[in-house]
Amino acid sequence: MTTEIKKPEITIAGLLKKIRQETPLSDNSLNIKRGTEIRQGYLNRIPVKRAVITLKSTGCEWVRISGGCSLCGHYICTSQGEKIEEESYLTDFLDHYKLFDFKDIPLLCLYNSGSILNYSEIPKEVLLKICRILSANKNLKKVVFETRLDYCNKDYILELKKILGPISLELATGLETRNETIRNLILNKGVLDKDYENFSKKFKGIVDFRFYIIVKPPFLTESEAIEDACAAIHYAYNLGAKEVHLEPATIQKYTLGYFLQNQGQYNLPWLYTIIEILKRVKQLTKHIDIYVSPFAHKPSPLKIPSNCLKCSSPYEDFILNKYNYFQDVAVFDDIHCDCVEQWKEELKKSDNRTIENRLLEILS
Repeated sequence: MTTEIKKPEITIAGLLKKIRQETPLSDNSLNIKRGTEIRQGYLNRIPVKRAVITLKSTGCEWVRISGGCSLCGHYICTSQGEKIEEESYLTDFLDHYKLFDFKDIPLLCLYNSGSILNYSEIPKEVLLKICRILSANKNLKKVVFETRLDYCNKDYILELKKILGPISLELATGLETRNETIRNLILNKGVLDKDYENFSKKFKGIVDFRFYIIVKPPFLTESEAIEDACAAIHYAYNLGAKEVHLEPATIQKYTLGYFLQNQGQYNLPWLYTIIEILKRVKQLTKHIDIYVSPFAHKPSPLKIPSNCLKCSSPYEDFILNKYNYFQDVAVFDDIHCDCVEQWKEELKKSDNRTIENRLLEILS
C-alpha cells in the first residue's frame, strides 16, 4: 500500500523566501570577504594556479524568484537587488584584476555570487568590456564563468568567445545531484535532467563545461550521500564535463542548512565520506579532473565537514591540498584514525521513508 503524501503547509521555496527576506544587508557576526584568491586549477589535466575574482553584484535572480538554492548563503554578499552602476562593476573588476601577476597563473575564474551570464546581474556591456581587457592578457589560457543554465544564450556565448580570441572559455554550473527530486524539492534548484542534457548537446565542442556536485544534501543518510555523489559524477562525465567540483555541504547563516541544523535535523558529511566518493570513482579520474572545493564560501561557513577533533585538520589538508594537486587517491593510504569505525557505523544507518515523506515530516 502506497503512503499518501500530504502537501505540507510550508514548502522549501516558501521557507527560503522567508529566510531571504530576513537576510540583512550586512551581519557583523559573519566574516564576509569578497575579492580575490589563488586556488588549485587544471589546464589540459595539468595542475596550475587559478585566480578567482568574485564581483559584487545585485545578487542571484533565482533568490528573488524562488528563494534561491537551499544551502547557498552568498546572497548576503550582494547588494540584494539594489542597482549597481556599470562603472562600479568595471572598477570592482579592475581593482581586483590588477592584484594578480599572471606570469604563472594561466586560469581565471570570474564569479558574482550568482550568474555571470544573466544581464540583470552583470550587464552585457560590462562583461564584454571585461572580456576585451582579458583578451590582451598573453599569459591567460582559460576563463571560467559561473552561471545557471537559464542564461546560456548561444549567440551571447559565441560573442564572448570571439572577443576572448585564443583564450578558451569554460562554463561552470551546478548539477548538485543525480536525483531530480533532491535537486528540485530539497535543494530548490529548478533545473531538470533534460536541461543539462540539452545544454550538453548545444555546447559540447563549443565551450568546456564544469559541473558542481553537492556532497550530502539535507535529508540523506551518509551512505545515500556517497551513492548520490558517485552517480552524479558518472552522469556529469557522460554529459561531457571536463571537470567536476565536489562541493561538500557546509553551514552558512541564512540558509536552509542553518535552519535544519538548529532544529537538529541535519549533519554535515564526514571527511571520510568525501574520500570514499573519490575512491569509488577512481577510474573516472583518469578522464576528468575531480576537484574538492575548499570550504571557503562567501561568507565563511559557520561549520564545515569534519571527522574527530584529532584527525579533521590533517584529513582536510590531505583532501584539499595533496589529493587536489596529485588527483590520486593513493595519498590517503598514509593517514589513519580510529574514528573511522564511528563513520562505518554511520554508514549502516538507513531510512526507508521516501525523500518526499522525510521532507513532509520535517516541514509539517
